[in-house]
Amino acid sequence: MKYNLFCLVLLVGCQKHDTPKVRKSKWPTTFQTAKAIAEREIYKDQRVTFYCGCAYSKEGLIDPVSCSYKPRQSKTRGQRMEWEHVIPAAQFGSHRPCWKGCDGLKGRMCCRKTDATFRKIEADLMNLVPSVGELNGDRSSRPYGGVEGEPRRYGACDFEVDFNKDVAEPRESIRGDIARIYKDMMQRHPGQIIVTPEQQQLFDQWDQQDPPSAEEGARVNKIRALMKGVRNEYCTNAKPR
Repeated sequence: MKYNLFCLVLLVGCQKHDTPKVRKSKWPTTFQTAKAIAEREIYKDQRVTFYCGCAYSKEGLIDPVSCSYKPRQSKTRGQRMEWEHVIPAAQFGSHRPCWKGCDGLKGRMCCRKTDATFRKIEADLMNLVPSVGELNGDRSSRPYGGVEGEPRRYGACDFEVDFNKDVAEPRESIRGDIARIYKDMMQRHPGQIIVTPEQQQLFDQWDQQDPPSAEEGARVNKIRALMKGVRNEYCTNAKPR
């Protein structure tokens, strides 16, 4: 894909999907609100986790049979769905003064209380996906990258975490999704999301290797309809996986 042409081609692909019509913008103001909107408006008809493709119930219970998931360590978190930030809070919060703490609070808790910009980024629906709780915890704030040997620690789920090198490797079929979420968020929140040149190069690579699917396009269009002004121009001609 040639990025200098994306304005001409990318919007066409997204428009192939029916965009829900809403009268008022539902841009969430808090992380809690964002999770509620994501459940009610985006994933209600397709409750499947991002990293493993596990089905989950309305109550947030994982169906391990649907994806042959086996907990690595935490059976409790392996049985529940949690909302995951593709771009972890530390990546857009740790450089902010509020991250150092206030009123006995530290990190994201202080930023939620005192920093409107942080709250806006944390509540951005484009960055929010359902995940098996254990993977959410194991990934934590680790950056994405390659894990040698790809050891399977979560049953058949193609997701690896190198705890020594602090790297998480997602399955190939969602790497482009991740790259485009990063690119879109960086464009909408300029200067707020810190990535290294190596990470930027990796996302450019993943963007080309894994083109948008129909499912990704549909998700993007739902979010565009809910959050007025959000475009995600990196959504290209989408094809079913």
